[in-house]
Amino acid sequence: MIVNEVRESLKRKKGFTFSIIFVVLVFALMASTLFITYVYMQERHASVQTYGDKNVYTLMDTLTGKEERQFFKDPESVSKLQHMYTYLNKQINETFISATDHPISIEFGDISDTDIFLQGYESGRPSEPVEKNGTKYNSVKAVKVNQQALETFPINNLTDGRLFDKADYENLDFGSIPVLLGAEYEDIFDIGDRIESTYLFYPFTLEVIGFIESNSFLSTRIEPETYVDRYIVLPAQKFGEPANEEQFNFLRRYYLHSINGAIYSSEDLAYIDGLIKQANDVTGFNNLMILGGMDSQLGAILETMGEQISALLFLTVTLFIICILMLVVLIWKKVQDNYKNIAIHLISGGTMNQIFSYIAGEILFIVSVPMIIVLFTVTLFVIGMQPIAILYGALITIIALFLMILSLFIIYIKGKRLSISTVLKRGD
Repeated sequence: MIVNEVRESLKRKKGFTFSIIFVVLVFALMASTLFITYVYMQERHASVQTYGDKNVYTLMDTLTGKEERQFFKDPESVSKLQHMYTYLNKQINETFISATDHPISIEFGDISDTDIFLQGYESGRPSEPVEKNGTKYNSVKAVKVNQQALETFPINNLTDGRLFDKADYENLDFGSIPVLLGAEYEDIFDIGDRIESTYLFYPFTLEVIGFIESNSFLSTRIEPETYVDRYIVLPAQKFGEPANEEQFNFLRRYYLHSINGAIYSSEDLAYIDGLIKQANDVTGFNNLMILGGMDSQLGAILETMGEQISALLFLTVTLFIICILMLVVLIWKKVQDNYKNIAIHLISGGTMNQIFSYIAGEILFIVSVPMIIVLFTVTLFVIGMQPIAILYGALITIIALFLMILSLFIIYIKGKRLSISTVLKRGD
């Protein structure tokens, strides 16, 4: 009986019914979007909060022009640079980050489908291929990281493969280099693939060992947030002694890039300056300076994210209130438009409680249908089979129940004030 009455009520004024369903559908979509955004922002907040409040002391070599050429005439120049990098990386007891954003040239088959990886693509000026020994090489985005960078920044979650291990940070014989690829490379390469490349003008074979989770980022000297979805990530390796001029030239570029990193520390500038002076004395390389200490830009990101999370929560509550009000107003308007049908029910021996049960069934249908549609759509096509899907499903269910119960409560209160005689009069 109730089902038939609800069905008949829904058929009457279909446009009105669908407008209510549309309101609930829009709310469900907005609530889902806000939930997913909130979870994503919380993950980012958790990933940077351990170092977001630290000072960043950027290091830079002072070698330029004639002075640089003179320095590299010294046969011990590469050894000094290597010693400096090792000292910064192992001896200073502070977090030394070497994350150098530098393109690498690799062989691609058909570049038309993979131009998003090219250096300069985002700025609208993708690099052109260069031919060497009959082979075309394309310059793609790459970043070299030391172990501390890998452990500090949220780039250590993989969808497949493994992270760099201790052995991957050494390459004494200038052999192949293990690499991690950004998420968008998963359709291009597989674990174990070997890629021919030239890195700082020296030929290397890259071996794919893992794929980094999407939306992973690190901080470089240029950008506080560099997303690595389209990047090749290389380990900052220690190489052996150069056997020829080609290897010597590679190493001088390589280590010069590597020492131009940053120190993340809670200490003041004077303390860090003392560490660098000590490093200069120990290594014999006296051309490294601190550009200056500043608060981590990630600290500002954390603050901004906190403000955004608060705004999202406020918007969610506002949308929820608006949805309830619209649902109540639209349903009550529908009740008023159906006074004649309600009057017929009452004359035929029906009760106000039965009328209320019809309204409850109608609200159940109007709320549950769009909620279920959004729940399955978002779960299948956006969230996927992740643990968060359970939380999302529970949230949507709770919102739907709360929306129905609160709407019914308000309508019940309004209905209690409505006497049977009033309904019969208005139904005439």
